[in-house]
Amino acid sequence: MLGTSPIFPSPIFRPLSSAFMMPVGAAGLWELAKQSYSFVKVLTELRFKGHEPVVSEDNSVQSYIIGDNNHIIVNPTISVNADRIEESISKIAGLIRPGAIDQLTLKDPGQEGISITEEEKHLFNPETTISDDAETVTANIYKLDVESRSGKLHIIEGMEPRDISFQIIGDQPIGPYIDALKADQIKIRALREEALSLTGKQYLKRLLLTGLPGITPEQGKLF
Repeated sequence: MLGTSPIFPSPIFRPLSSAFMMPVGAAGLWELAKQSYSFVKVLTELRFKGHEPVVSEDNSVQSYIIGDNNHIIVNPTISVNADRIEESISKIAGLIRPGAIDQLTLKDPGQEGISITEEEKHLFNPETTISDDAETVTANIYKLDVESRSGKLHIIEGMEPRDISFQIIGDQPIGPYIDALKADQIKIRALREEALSLTGKQYLKRLLLTGLPGITPEQGKLF
C-alpha cells in the first residue's frame, strides 16, 4: 500500500491511469527543480538511516510516491534531473559555514522552495573510494588553480570523454602542469575517485593526478 511517511516531505500524488508530462517554461523548470531536490533528499535520508530505497519509474506519476518497504515510484524526468543537479547541490551545501552562513534558501513568492543547512551539507557529502592503480589518460587541461593544485580537464582518450575536476597529489612540481595548459592534449596518469550518487548510482567524481608520463616522476600508489 502506498502512502506518505511523516519523516519525509509530502509527495504529490497523481492517478496512475494516464501519462503525465512535466510542465514547460520558467514555472515548470522551478517545479522540476523543487521536486528533484525533494526526491534526492528523500533518498539520501533513507540511506543515512540505513535503508536502501527501491526506486521504480512511472510516467504517470507527477512527482514521486513513497510506499511501504522503502519503495518509491518517481517520474522519470525527476529521476534524470536529480542526477544532473547533484553537483550543484553539493557546491551550494559546501558554502555552509556555521556561524557565518548557516542557511541558504531558494524560495518562490509562496515561500516554497529549497533550503540547505548544516544538516543537508552533511547529507550531501558522500564518501568516496579511490582506485588502487593509476591509468593513463589523454586529456586537455584547461583550468588550473596553482594554490590548491586543482582544476578542470577534458578527457579525450583512455576513459569516457567528459569534463571533470582533478587534484594533483603527491610531491610533484607544479611547473609541468602550468605548461600543460598551453597544449591541446597531454598524457596524464590518474587514479579514479568515485562516489555513490545521491540517487544511488556509482559515478566518477574527480581524477587524482599522479604524474605526467615522460615529464613528471610517477608517485606510484599513494593509498
